[in-house]
Order: sequence, then C-alpha cells, then structure tokens
Amino acid sequence: MKHCFKCNELNNNSVVNCVNCSSSLTDVEKLEDGLRPEDRQRFKFISFAGEGSFGRVYRCQDVKLQKIAALKLIKSECLGNELFIDLFKRECEFSKNIGEEHLVSTLDFFVDGEYAYSVMEFIEGVELNLYIKNKKSLKLNEFKVIAAQIACGLHFFHYHGLIHCDLKPSNIMINDETLKVKLVDFGLSHFKFEENILDKDMIGGTRGYMSPEQEAGVKALTPASDIYSVGVIYYELLTGVRPQYDADGELIPPSAFCDVLLSSDDQNYFNDESLDVDALSREVVNTVDYLDLVVIRCLQKEPRSRFKSIEELKAVIEKAGHDFKLDIVFDKNHCPAAVSQNEGDTGPSEKSAPPLPACEGSAIKKIKHSTIMTKILAEPEEQKTSKTLLMKYNKPKVPKNSGNKSEQTTEAAAGGSQANYTKPSLKTLADDKPKKRGTVYRGEKNDGTYAVKYALTAAGIAAAAVAAYIIYSKYLI
Repeated sequence: MKHCFKCNELNNNSVVNCVNCSSSLTDVEKLEDGLRPEDRQRFKFISFAGEGSFGRVYRCQDVKLQKIAALKLIKSECLGNELFIDLFKRECEFSKNIGEEHLVSTLDFFVDGEYAYSVMEFIEGVELNLYIKNKKSLKLNEFKVIAAQIACGLHFFHYHGLIHCDLKPSNIMINDETLKVKLVDFGLSHFKFEENILDKDMIGGTRGYMSPEQEAGVKALTPASDIYSVGVIYYELLTGVRPQYDADGELIPPSAFCDVLLSSDDQNYFNDESLDVDALSREVVNTVDYLDLVVIRCLQKEPRSRFKSIEELKAVIEKAGHDFKLDIVFDKNHCPAAVSQNEGDTGPSEKSAPPLPACEGSAIKKIKHSTIMTKILAEPEEQKTSKTLLMKYNKPKVPKNSGNKSEQTTEAAAGGSQANYTKPSLKTLADDKPKKRGTVYRGEKNDGTYAVKYALTAAGIAAAAVAAYIIYSKYLI
C-alpha cells in the first residue's frame, strides 16, 4: 500500500496518482517496504490512524494474532538516528503487555538495522485534543470520568517508578461514546531515579504542557512534573484553551473562561415549588470554586506545592460535587481572543503568547429550564433584580501563590464549607493536657484543695458509720 501524505488516503501499490486527491505517488515508498520480508504478508493495511513524533500509525489486520491492531512504523528519516531508535525501544519495552486498562499495550515489536516497528492494541476512538475541540460543553460527571481515568493510568506508571514526560491531549485516546481513556506514546518516559537520556542541550516535551522545571532543562524530574501536565489538560478540558495568566502573572481560574449551567434529566425536578434556588446557586459556586482550586494547585510553579501524588489528585477529583443531584455543565466561551491553539513540536519552549482576557459576562450561573427562569422573571422588577443577582458567580479574587498553604488544601477538600473554622492554638491544647511524668500524672501544686477533699470524705465516712450503728442497735438488738 502507498500512503498519500496530502490526504492520508491508502492506495494500492499499482496506482500512480492518489484515487482521492490525484496527487502523484511515483516517489512514495510502499508501506510493506518498512517491514521485514517475513512480516510483509502478516499485516493487511486498512487505514491511516495517526502520526507521532517519529512514527506513523496504521490500522491493520494482523494475520498472526488474528485481530485488528495498530502498526507503528518509524519514519525513514528517523531510522538512522540512534537516539530516536533508543527512545522507541524503551517505549516498546515499557508498554510490552503492560496489562493496565488505561495504558496502551504493545503486543510485539521489532528493531534491527533498517527496520523498526511495533504492533499495539488498536483503540477505537479519537485523540483527546479532537474531543476537546468538538465538545462545546462538558458535564461535571463527564469531566470527572475522563480526569479520573487519566490519573488512574498515570498512577500505574508512577507506581512502577516511571515518569511519562510528554503528557498532552494528543497522547491520550478517548472513545467519545463510552468515555474510555488510554494514555499512549511513552517515547520520552524514563525511571524517576535516572536522568533523562536526552543530551544535555536537549529538552524533550511539548510546548505549553511541560512543567517549569522540565522546560528549564532539569534532568532528574519527579512525578510532580507529570502532575503539572495533567493540570494543563484539566484546564483545557474545562475551557478549551491552555492555562491563561493575567497582567500580574497570576493564573486565571478555569471558571473565567466558561459559563456554568444546570440541567436535569428529571423534568419534574424543576417543578418543585419548594426548590431553594439560592441554596442551589451556592452549591454550584462551591463546586466550581473547588475545581478551580484543584487545577490551580496542579499548576503551581514549585513542584512541592502541587499534589503529593497522582493518587491524591484522583481522590480529590472524585469528590468534586459528589453530593450534587443535578448536572453542572461547563459551556466553553468562544471569544475572539480565545482562539484554538496548536500544539507545538517537541523541543525547547518559546516565549509564551500574551494572556487572553477573561470573557465578558463569563462564569454566570444560569438555570437551563424555563420553569425557574419564568418564576424569576415574572416577579416585580426590584425582586427580579435581586433574584437574578443571586444566580451570578461572584468569584473571590484568587490570592497570589494560591495552593501553597495547607489551609487552602483543607478548604479545597471541604469544598470551601469550613472557611470560618478557626483551629485552636497548639499552646491551648497543650495547657489543657495533664502533665505526665513516667506513669504518674502530676497535677498543679495546690495542697489546700486536696486537704479539704480528704476532710469531707472522712466526715462522710464517719457519718455513715454512725448511722449504721444507730440502725443496728435500734432494730437488730
């Protein structure tokens, strides 16, 4: 088969021009030429599936394994590069029959001289970047399902001592019907106790998704670097754009780039006259604030200020709005400034683009049902204004270096419900404890108090003895 690189159509070897776009295929190599002679009859090419940093992936029928598989062929210009070949071998070894449902598994691979290719499980779905581009709004539950699976796959990776180093939406496959997620492309992955195998003057990763320390060229990366990349992906899932910063360099929370709506599958739910619209609005605000804090903490510049582990992040994500009965919907704003951003190629990071302003009227809570909206609009003018304002999202200003303090972590875990709680000082707690020396508790020095207690006890015992003697002499003798 011949691959037309203009329209990605696969053509028979005998054709001279592409049957789809009529482009010349005279100088195009046959796909079978990239396989060992003994494997050229093993694969029947069906379609082009995608392209990575140094390879192209095709959907094939594997005659040997008797299943549909993804065949990754290394580009001819990369075959003579030892670094690319080493990265490819490491990727295949890491993912060889990996057995984790959220990581793509390599079934077979071959690297020798002029041939380098691998056979992977075929994933029905699209790249996450295409899913984000086509998805104009995202339900909270959908976000949680996708976010938790990304964290789950990465946890398996980290548990075995590996760091991904190239997490981005195009390296995540998703089935848009079942929302099943798998991480792919482990070419830059390495063990956390070893230095990056790239040369000293090389930085591996993708612009916009690399952590600050990875972009600075730090070789001994930690799992916190992957957590930063996950935060970028979460931000993009909710907003459709990568993290944006204001004029002071502070991160603009994700909620500033999307409207938050409510919907319900149960049409009768909104007909309840006793529905507390104010409480409902406050719950939505708490949930959105919670997600803002989670993403902000992932995107902290200092690695130690991020989540301690991807497992902790997964647990926090799953708690977001878990008691909320309705669907919170993040409707992405498409402002002229919030244009689609193309992912950069692997390499050093360039100077970031100017920040995008938050959309006017964004982050307003709206109820997506005519019953509530009619009830609000039918009231007198002064009441209508008051009610409408209650539905607005009056977001507090995000403090500088948000997410660095443990108090903010506690607030994020509690959904902001314990903001007014004050911890008792450690000194007070220590003073309330009895002083302990060995196994004997020693109270305060106040001998007069104990003398009074002993005198009262002795008097009570004497009175009881007298009463017993009287009863004995009167009734029993």
